[in-house]
Amino acid sequence: MCDYTQVHYKCSHLRYTVRAWCTKYQETHKRCLPNVVAIEYRLDENCGLPPRYPLSVYKSPLTSIGDCKGASKSGRPGCK
Repeated sequence: MCDYTQVHYKCSHLRYTVRAWCTKYQETHKRCLPNVVAIEYRLDENCGLPPRYPLSVYKSPLTSIGDCKGASKSGRPGCK
C-alpha cells in the first residue's frame, strides 16, 4: 500500500497527498489502497477548491478506482 498524508484545511476539506509510492505502484503505475501514515493540519489556509463545488465531485484516493470506469467519456470531474 502507498503511504499518504491526510491534510485538513480551514475550509473543512480534506486532501490526501502521497508520501511514498509502494513498489507495486512503481512497477505497474496502478494505484492501490492508501495507507494514511500522518495527519497534517493547515488551518490557516483554504484547500484551493472553488467553494461552489461540493467536495464529492473530486476524486479521493479512498474512492474505489472502479468508480471512474468510463468516466472519461462522460466527462465526470475528478476521474482520470
